[in-house]
Amino acid sequence: MTTFFCMRHGLTEWNRVCRIQGNSDIELCDEGRDMARKWGESLAGEGIDCILTSTLSRARETGALVNEVLGLPMFEDERLGEQDWGRW
Repeated sequence: MTTFFCMRHGLTEWNRVCRIQGNSDIELCDEGRDMARKWGESLAGEGIDCILTSTLSRARETGALVNEVLGLPMFEDERLGEQDWGRW
């Protein structure tokens, strides 16, 4: 049986001001990076086998920071990308 654990990317400046990011490639802010590192610590020993992210930098960086603790194989899949909301 395959079990999936889904998590959102860490905080960005656009999240902070409630701005829709969609497929705009917005990076994590420092607080978002700290969040991701803490998530990695909390997930250690939980039996996770790999990390799969979208190709957006905020998702890739979140996965990489979580993975600093876990040391797992990491993969990207563009099908996990956000919806294109146009110019909101």
